[in-house]
Amino acid sequence: MGNSEKIISAVILCYKPTNKMVLNIDMLLQQTIKLKTILLMCTDRDSLYVNLTNNFRNKLNKYIEEGSVKLKSITREEFNHGMTRNYAVNFLDSDYVLFMTDDAVAAHETLVFELVRPFVDEKMAVCYARQLPLDGASFIEKMVRNFNYPNFNIEKSLETKEKLGIKNYFVSNVCAMYSLKIFREIGGFEEGIPLNEDSIYSYNAINRGYKVMYLADAKVFHSHNLSLWGQFIRNYNIGKTQKLKKEIYNNIKSENEGFKLFKYGIKKCIKTHRFLDLIYFVIYCIVRYIGFLMGKIFAR
Repeated sequence: MGNSEKIISAVILCYKPTNKMVLNIDMLLQQTIKLKTILLMCTDRDSLYVNLTNNFRNKLNKYIEEGSVKLKSITREEFNHGMTRNYAVNFLDSDYVLFMTDDAVAAHETLVFELVRPFVDEKMAVCYARQLPLDGASFIEKMVRNFNYPNFNIEKSLETKEKLGIKNYFVSNVCAMYSLKIFREIGGFEEGIPLNEDSIYSYNAINRGYKVMYLADAKVFHSHNLSLWGQFIRNYNIGKTQKLKKEIYNNIKSENEGFKLFKYGIKKCIKTHRFLDLIYFVIYCIVRYIGFLMGKIFAR
């Protein structure tokens, strides 16, 4: 049975989503490979609608009423990057699951097709998509997206760990497809960590001899214009995760990748004569690094 005949479902974690989530559902319903289920995991019905305008609220209601979209409510306390996704899998009867966040929008109608293609290799555990910055994204945000999501495919395995370093295990659940057979074999995501459940899963899969694939032709629109404080908190949580999972991260230096980003950004700003952005980028990198160090040292 080819991958086009396999059963694929999508799970979207949502907390006070915007209209972007409904736009993404529109795109998921138009995919060239039909999804069996689109399951929304949300904290409550009120939070699902609070940021939707009337037209999009009505459209989402229509999708739910006709069964195109299914809804599962959980408590705020149960809402966790790893735990919620593990819970969602219990409601699926599928071969693959496409995990997405509520602020990502599929960029084309062949997203599912592109993501499922590499699973002809039975050793393929995860395939994740390229993230394109949204209109209105800052220059720095665009630059960081281009650094993390290049325009070429990357296959990751035990054979590439020396070459790629910590990037060998990088995956983003903003848009990533998983083999549920392998997912259940591995035991799903880590649940007691604030971030990086996707990359830790990738580490566990690769160390079992499986593969991970980054697909440049599978595209979603997704970006953030986080404040410096938002970047600090995010990197604090990354550092906290690395402290909690020190048996993994003690042997993988993420600082090296951060230095590569720093050099990439400096060169890009100078080449494009964006000297104010250069100053901001230096501050941005310092804030990120301080947040990371504090999370790694002081978090409990």
